[in-house]
Amino acid sequence: MRSVPYSQAFLSLFTDTNRAASIVGDVLEESNQRSSVWYLLQIIGIAASLCLNNFRSAPLRCLGVGGLALGVWIGVYAGLFVASGLPWYPWQRVNQPEFWIRLGFVLVFANLVAGYVVGRWVSVKGINGVGPLVVLLLTLQLTFATAAALMSPLPQGLPAYAVRLLVMVVAFPTLVVLPQVIGSTLAKRRQIERRPASG
Repeated sequence: MRSVPYSQAFLSLFTDTNRAASIVGDVLEESNQRSSVWYLLQIIGIAASLCLNNFRSAPLRCLGVGGLALGVWIGVYAGLFVASGLPWYPWQRVNQPEFWIRLGFVLVFANLVAGYVVGRWVSVKGINGVGPLVVLLLTLQLTFATAAALMSPLPQGLPAYAVRLLVMVVAFPTLVVLPQVIGSTLAKRRQIERRPASG
């Protein structure tokens, strides 16, 4: 299923709205004889290319916008972390599933909210904060995962070590980056919907 409004909103995180609409129209024409998976992969690939082009053309501006977006993300996450009561959670019970479920909900909700705020308000000279923020966070996660893998001694059971590393690498994009992108796309979709009425 090809959702044109959401595709346009998603690409608007990495370029201006008019260009995003034009790109989606071109991809839609090419996708007539192709599957929905092909369409989705094209949209994701174009978004990644636009994001990298932004970094190549204006690296300092991207880092500045990414830093601003990172500040928003930290603020939202810290506020919701405290509001959830996790700082006062009995830390002797942090190995119980209840703690990790609660932390997972906080992570997802905080990143949805942060993504919405960043997608709606953090934009400087055509560069939306979502792209740089995602790149910064994934770079930090990759660095952390690599350092943890190199510094941790290999245990006797290699499968357990591999599972732990896989969870570390997969959980971060799923609980942090994906909700941000979803929240930002929803913000852009709403912005696009309201534009004709205000114009």
